[in-house]
Amino acid sequence: MEFLCILFYVCGAILYQFHVLSTIEEWQQYRFVCITVSLVWPVAVVYIVAGFFMAFLHSRGEMRGEDSTMPKGVEHSNQSTPNEAYFDRNQAVMAFARLAQKIGWTVGMAHDAAEPDWPVLFVDTPHGQMSWHLPANEIELSEWPAYPGQWDGHTVQEKRIRLAELIGML
Repeated sequence: MEFLCILFYVCGAILYQFHVLSTIEEWQQYRFVCITVSLVWPVAVVYIVAGFFMAFLHSRGEMRGEDSTMPKGVEHSNQSTPNEAYFDRNQAVMAFARLAQKIGWTVGMAHDAAEPDWPVLFVDTPHGQMSWHLPANEIELSEWPAYPGQWDGHTVQEKRIRLAELIGML
């Protein structure tokens, strides 16, 4: 499993390096390679995040079947149920927030009075605020700092646009 974590991270890092090289003037003569690589660099980010996320899960024993944090009553299979899909989404959001926290972005948890069982995880990115409601039973609230700001009123569509801008899709 450690090999897969490293493989994802290294592949992402290599793809990102090619993207960086494609912006250097001397490399412009290799126009086809530069165009192809510049279109692929968001994939590099996904590979890097996947590598870190897999390493995180592996370090917690979740990819070896120990102390699984899968929701109770959900069995492991090759097909995802809606509950498993939401669980994966929530784990990916928390992994993104941890990485954002490590690079110095403001990250924190706040309570939504209208949804008391669904605290909100906020991440302030260079492209704007993003937030996600997460089920209280899947998170450890004490692991997250309190969010120092307020919700900026963004819609789901605005959040999706900000996320797409962040990963370079727009």
